[in-house]
Amino acid sequence: KEIGNAIVRVTLRNLHNKRRMWIDKDTSHLVGESVFAALSVDEKRCINFAAEHGKVNISETQRLLGLKTWHAARSVLRGLQEKNILEYVSKFARDPNAHFRLGSHGSGSGE
Repeated sequence: KEIGNAIVRVTLRNLHNKRRMWIDKDTSHLVGESVFAALSVDEKRCINFAAEHGKVNISETQRLLGLKTWHAARSVLRGLQEKNILEYVSKFARDPNAHFRLGSHGSGSGE
């Protein structure tokens, strides 16, 4: 933009990688520092999403992580379930509202 005889140029940069690290770092207290350090980036993103939204389902995980298959997303969430970080919530088999939420280990509530 030109103001009088001066030219002003503004360059905005999206520090996506650093922003994601800051968000993930904030969720480390939910599962404990040592457990959090051992998780993959994808697992950390799933925990962050569950903490922010209260739950996460397989389709959301597939979109969040950019995975090609629903089964790959399920594998990530089941892995977190096996580590007692997420718990599976379903009222019946093939429940369209089934989801994962932070378990007692991952809730930060100390229960």
